[in-house]
Amino acid sequence: MIRILAATAVVAGTFFVAACGDGGDGEKEGPFELIVHPQFVQGALPGIPVTLLVTVHDVEGGSGEVSLSAAFSGGTVTVSPETITTGEVAEVTLTADAVDEELETAVNVTGERGSVEQTASRAVVVMPWEDELGPMAADLLEVFTEWLAESHPELEIGPEREFDGNVVAPRLLVVSHYLFVDEEYELGLSWHVTIQPHDWAELYIRPRDALTPTKAFRVSSWSAALEGGEVEFTEVSPPEEVVR
Repeated sequence: MIRILAATAVVAGTFFVAACGDGGDGEKEGPFELIVHPQFVQGALPGIPVTLLVTVHDVEGGSGEVSLSAAFSGGTVTVSPETITTGEVAEVTLTADAVDEELETAVNVTGERGSVEQTASRAVVVMPWEDELGPMAADLLEVFTEWLAESHPELEIGPEREFDGNVVAPRLLVVSHYLFVDEEYELGLSWHVTIQPHDWAELYIRPRDALTPTKAFRVSSWSAALEGGEVEFTEVSPPEEVVR
């Protein structure tokens, strides 16, 4: 059973804006690179969290923990965990307040180590819509998980596995996007909103401790798959970033 929740919306991007300080104790301070994915947030719906991924890389001899914080002017925001070291991944989850019309706002993510501070910003447009894609997304996810259970049992992703799901990237209208997560994996589902034979669908897989997806698969026609028709599954290159 898949639980559809009003929860967590692609271009590669490393973006850091402000830095200050000159390092210090090599074990606890020093310069670092703040990396936030994705580069663009393709919209947010009220009450449905959007999760950004954050990591840091040490540069020029810096080392030690980096403290993270975030500010979101359009609602609430949380950071988990609040401290990371190089290569570790944190999640910054923003949840927009209700709006009557589109609201242009932003989320700022700040990393601090000793006297060194860096901030990355992402523009966010909050849209007064509701998630109406859940049933369709759940059916398409089952198409993929049934095939994965048979073709890639090493992933242990099958139709019996429960995922929480929510719409992402609501501003992208030609291709719909949906996100499914459990404690181990993030599954990013997308499908081309058109007719056969151009109605492909794709699913990327990202381990939750990784910054980027590691595998992706495509089905040749989502409508044929839902009708029980003959379709082709292929492995494709995973996207360079998650979709939000």
